[in-house]
Amino acid sequence: MNSLRKDPILLYAFNEKNIEKILLYTWILSEATGRKIISLPKSSADIQKHASFEKANSHETLPRKIRAFAFRQRPGMLIGDWPETLDEEQEILSCAVDLNIPSVTLKNARDEFPGKIIVPTAGGFHALPQLWLAAKMAKKFDIPVEMLRVTPANPESFELENEKIRRINFVNYTDNLLKTQAELLGLPDRIKVVQSETPAKGIEAVSKDGELVIIGGPDHWRASRHFSDSISAVTASSVKQELLMLLSEKSEKTSLRNIIWERTIRTGLPSQKKEDVIMALVETLAENHQIPFSMKDNIIGKALQRESVLSTAVGSETAIPHATVPGFIGISGCLGICPEGIDFGGGTGKSGLVRFIFLLISDSGNYSEYLTVLSEISRLMVLPALRQDLLKCRDAVEVMNVLDLDSPIR
Repeated sequence: MNSLRKDPILLYAFNEKNIEKILLYTWILSEATGRKIISLPKSSADIQKHASFEKANSHETLPRKIRAFAFRQRPGMLIGDWPETLDEEQEILSCAVDLNIPSVTLKNARDEFPGKIIVPTAGGFHALPQLWLAAKMAKKFDIPVEMLRVTPANPESFELENEKIRRINFVNYTDNLLKTQAELLGLPDRIKVVQSETPAKGIEAVSKDGELVIIGGPDHWRASRHFSDSISAVTASSVKQELLMLLSEKSEKTSLRNIIWERTIRTGLPSQKKEDVIMALVETLAENHQIPFSMKDNIIGKALQRESVLSTAVGSETAIPHATVPGFIGISGCLGICPEGIDFGGGTGKSGLVRFIFLLISDSGNYSEYLTVLSEISRLMVLPALRQDLLKCRDAVEVMNVLDLDSPIR
């Protein structure tokens, strides 16, 4: 398991007019991850009051100051505003890639709070972190979130029939995956689809001034070497609404084998109340020394309390209850399979019963590893054939073979 990271958020500003908005978004991220805030020039009285502050050498450009400061302080995240040139933004992104930390960049900052959040995504590796960021912002501002998928205008006109079938199957899979990931985070599972020549035009067609658009960054190679002509750069340069671009960190190849193994898999569970199955899974973790017995009741209470607020049923016959424990290192998990099904309720809008329950235990600040695990679970469980194979399993070893738990998460 990976050790818990509580490295600070490094805040910077190219334009002092954007500091208040950057600081607002930084506070939200700080509260969500448990990280403190540090900053460097340019500064304001607000930043000096609320964050640690260190001056950098004045002869350096700001991106070089940020890089030098970041390599000394080793932050866990970068957040700031869009610089004047794409080359400067590439320097910032390159720093994030080299340190393997997330980067959030604000563009077109408005004085007022956003009234709605739009998340354009095609289901790439930034999708779940985008939705996580949107969920935290939406909760703070009490505003709605809308997922958006921009598709090419009339793609059928130049496609062969087999290409069309592959595209439709991929889109259906991606949409189901996005809906599952949205529900994991308590977001609506509706996706608005718009046809457009470019992502930027599609976003402009459905968004309004006063709304916040959260886009994903490019892949890490383009981010650090060829950012200027990436889709993310072109989109950010064209969209007029307030925008956040999120570059997530590279996956550390967390293995599900380190989270769920033979002794933490329960097959053939009887149909019962969801509270009872959650308690049984926590008991399994305690019996197999994945959590201390002294923490068992506390963890059960936290998992049930979260369940009472919002059902963790996410569709695909799957639920992912979760309990956070301060200072917990890495992630522990348990999988229960109930062929007859359990009613997890909660108004998720999903018909049918839950047959697969993944119980996860982590620290609230360990969001990166947690999101990686959520993403992999959702990618597996959205597949109907895999779920059918799991229901046929007679023991934990067969379950592990179906899930291929020795394979690293990609």
